[in-house]
Amino acid sequence: MADGTHTGRQGQALGWLFEPLITLPHVVGVVLASQDGLMMAYAGLDDDQKTAETKADRVAAVISGMHGVAHGVAELDGSTGRDLEQVLLKHRTFSLIVMRAGRGVPAEVSLSPDSDPSRVEAVLGVWITSEADEGSVAYEMVQTIRRLGERLSTPARGSGAFAGAGQ
Repeated sequence: MADGTHTGRQGQALGWLFEPLITLPHVVGVVLASQDGLMMAYAGLDDDQKTAETKADRVAAVISGMHGVAHGVAELDGSTGRDLEQVLLKHRTFSLIVMRAGRGVPAEVSLSPDSDPSRVEAVLGVWITSEADEGSVAYEMVQTIRRLGERLSTPARGSGAFAGAGQ
């Protein structure tokens, strides 16, 4: 694809979603994954699309694992995983920042027919070089998550449905 942004196996663009992040200086790639490690969308990571998709699959597994471990540590402290703001992995040459992206799946991402998109937790990971401004990247991640929240699919309520209606 021309914009280098892809969703799952469909290859449909979500360029508008990752554009502000992927264009920041020293950002290598962006991956949106389900909490169980399946890649939903990505941008960057490599100039070759096949290599980029392979990396995106691996990064998706890594970021969901990082988020899961941090979630478990938060529970050890008596708090909840919902209180978790971000996870940061720092290496000498790169960093990986992970944040919870919300519940649901962008409409552009297809799931198996028996999956309920409203029950899928999403995580966002951004791979940066050591020269990147982590604060700017984290800020833009929050903005991206806000935009993503508008795109997450949730089941529509039936007419007349209200809390406690047993539906």
